[in-house]
Amino acid sequence: MNQISSYINQANEELEAATLLLEKIIIVLVFLVAMVAVILVPLINND
Repeated sequence: MNQISSYINQANEELEAATLLLEKIIIVLVFLVAMVAVILVPLINND
């Protein structure tokens, strides 16, 4: 029983780390999309 409990705790920690990493990736992607939009929108509007 104790082994199962420790396994669940380890899985939770790994899930937490993966979630934090995913959040960082999403923030970076949103930032890149915003940068591209800021650069492209004026170029498109000039035509």
